[in-house]
Amino acid sequence: MQNLLPEGRQNSASQSNFFLFFALIAMSILFFMPAKEPPKKIDGGDDAAVVEKTEVDKPDAVAAAAGDESVIADTAAEPAFVTLGSLDTASPYRMLVTLNNRGAAVNRIELSDERYRDVQDLSGYLGQIVVDCGALSASVKGCPVQVVGDGTPAANAGLQRGDLITTIAFYDGDKVGRSVPIGSFEDLRVALGDSRPKQRIKIQFKRNGKTNETDAVLSNAPISVLRPEVTPSTYEEYVRLGGLRGYDPGTSDQLSFLTTINAVAEVKNAKLAMPATFAHKADRKHDIERDETLALELDAVTLRDGNWELVSADNEHASFSKTVPRFNLRMTKTYRIAKIAGDANVNAAKSGAYHLTLTVTIENLGNVEQTVSYQLDGPTGAPLEGAWYSQKSGPGWGSYGIRDVVVNLPSAGPEIISNNVVAFDAVPETWKDETPKYVGVDSKFFQCSLLPVLKDDASGWVSRLFPIRVGKTQVKWTVLTNNSFRLISKPVTLSAANNDDKVGEVTNG
Repeated sequence: MQNLLPEGRQNSASQSNFFLFFALIAMSILFFMPAKEPPKKIDGGDDAAVVEKTEVDKPDAVAAAAGDESVIADTAAEPAFVTLGSLDTASPYRMLVTLNNRGAAVNRIELSDERYRDVQDLSGYLGQIVVDCGALSASVKGCPVQVVGDGTPAANAGLQRGDLITTIAFYDGDKVGRSVPIGSFEDLRVALGDSRPKQRIKIQFKRNGKTNETDAVLSNAPISVLRPEVTPSTYEEYVRLGGLRGYDPGTSDQLSFLTTINAVAEVKNAKLAMPATFAHKADRKHDIERDETLALELDAVTLRDGNWELVSADNEHASFSKTVPRFNLRMTKTYRIAKIAGDANVNAAKSGAYHLTLTVTIENLGNVEQTVSYQLDGPTGAPLEGAWYSQKSGPGWGSYGIRDVVVNLPSAGPEIISNNVVAFDAVPETWKDETPKYVGVDSKFFQCSLLPVLKDDASGWVSRLFPIRVGKTQVKWTVLTNNSFRLISKPVTLSAANNDDKVGEVTNG
């Protein structure tokens, strides 16, 4: 394996390190259900998308899929971002979760405990105020504040969503010293990259057309257990994964927990194929580009990359909704963060404070029943710390990567699928018709796993499960490959919206 470290540090690259297993658990409860009638409006306030019923000659989903007018309108939504939880160690939360309405995805999860700091990013931390670079305008001079997470230095300084940062200045003692004009997000990123924790800065910003100033004290960067990422090929690119970094739709790997419709039985050819790279055993001598077929959706479906409507949100939950006019369906994703109940000093892991619950609901808004399946991708951008000086070992023969896929199936028990297998598209087969007890991505010191939640009367809902490579394989440093997994549900029949009985209503998890 080629060492990408600077010359002066290469002697430490092969050092071993202990394996600290810390679990961040993402739980998933998924529902299939029919709507009783096509609603006039999604309840989300003045900015909610309007979903109106229209008169059509053939008011059924199958006719709509064949090209006739659909019963519902497409969701129209501007970029929207929201945070759950807090980085304030005195709060009952142990995570700050940043969500992006592009795909209703998890953009980043940061841990608040001071024991979990980013040991690679040594710059001062203001807060991840830019979520989606694709929503930035080149004509705006300054760095827009897209989100302000509770407990971050940005929040403590009084910055608000919608502010426009135009200048930052670094204090030299009690006096303001070097001043840096901020004309773009990249300007702010570079300027903060030269800062240090506990450094005091003055921020000049515009709010509602008026110029304001505030002071902020930068902190140590918290560890991000999920984050936007581009696979690095040099040490410089590796270092740049830290600091202020948003999702770039042109270059970043996919975000966490994207979902889409996998198949609609009533419509011919409305079924997604397996990813192109699955089980084709790529050449191990050359870099392997990101598999773009992972992002494919059915015709006229934009659930992965389209903007979802932010229906409701507070500090503990956020609900996003998006319609699929081609099939007269609506999908809703709701995230809910756990908190420590009672004594804030109780062990956070044992109290479940590192749980993030995802609920996915699919509703049939059409006038005929439909049989539908969907797919859900797992977490991406797990931590890379430790990659520059250590290797990871495990129960099987050979070395492991920084991101291996772990799974526990009822029939087979725990298993690790090595990065060395996933990175070269050498996964031998899918797991079929078996809902895992858990499936996750295991990094050097952290693990993010999804635990399907089944009600007592529910059978397993997973039809297929397999690892996926969401990033580029840099053949000279394969341990950095960004890996995840994909779940495909079993088909479920959804009752028509005008059907008063409960036939076809199924709750899965």
